[in-house]
Amino acid sequence: MEQPNSSFLGKKEVIYLVAGLLILLLGLAGWFYGWKKQLSVSTQKIEYAKSEKLLRLNIKNYTLATVCFSSCYPYYIQKKDGQWKDYPLAQCEENNIATDCVDFFETIGRGIDLDQWRDFLESDSHRLALPACIGCNAGDPFRADKTFYSNEFKID
Repeated sequence: MEQPNSSFLGKKEVIYLVAGLLILLLGLAGWFYGWKKQLSVSTQKIEYAKSEKLLRLNIKNYTLATVCFSSCYPYYIQKKDGQWKDYPLAQCEENNIATDCVDFFETIGRGIDLDQWRDFLESDSHRLALPACIGCNAGDPFRADKTFYSNEFKID
């Protein structure tokens, strides 16, 4: 008479379990070492007409902390001229505080009014630079811990 298999898992199940655990560990390692300090900043389109009024922006926070932006300079528009150069900004008359915070794993959308830039924007490749305060709260004095960049987009 045959003895019943007293093992809870067979060979096939053990292989699947080990493979699943390895995939999980690799995913967690990738997230921990790469994604945890990332903020995804992407424009809705990669080409904008100079006559367009609004640039739409999506921000996804993959960091382990809240990320806030400056009340004075939440973004810089940069032009590619061999290297990236900021368009000049007017002097901010207010206190520079942390505002428009994005919690971890949150996605927000923003619109940037291109009308205020119409006289300055040249037909060329651009991107947005977003200085960010990591781990601060809305209303705190702003400190630029890291700058995140959008994808490249064209203005014609």
